Amino acid sequence: MNEYKKKYNIKFPILYGNVKIVEEYYIEHGVPAFFFIDKNGMVKKVLFGEASLEVIEELADTALKPIPLLEEAK
Repeated sequence: MNEYKKKYNIKFPILYGNVKIVEEYYIEHGVPAFFFIDKNGMVKKVLFGEASLEVIEELADTALKPIPLLEEAK
């Protein structure tokens, strides 16, 4: 995970937990769970279950990419 944080210049903490913590708080959806949270603290995407690094990277790229402003109506 440290390589991923370096590659995408992630400065915020990534939370790790064990099965007991997950069972107590998040058992509804399964393990593992990935939450993509932007710099403003907004959850942009959630993925429950296993995923390859490639899938996680693709989701991070799309979920955390800034949304361009729409052109003003003329």
